[in-house]
Amino acid sequence: MPKLWIPLLELFGFFALICGIALWLIHDKYTIATIVMGVGAVMVIAGMLAERFIVGYHDD
Repeated sequence: MPKLWIPLLELFGFFALICGIALWLIHDKYTIATIVMGVGAVMVIAGMLAERFIVGYHDD
């Protein structure tokens, strides 16, 4: 249970990426969309690294 934050981090990061793409394509808010997509990408990458180094999942 204490490692529940890792998949939630990846999930919210992916959600931020989707929201950033919607802002970019639909609403033409390019600056905000770039920031949201950047934050989402960092969240997904941090979650992937946490899975690898904290939990110990390795790609073979």
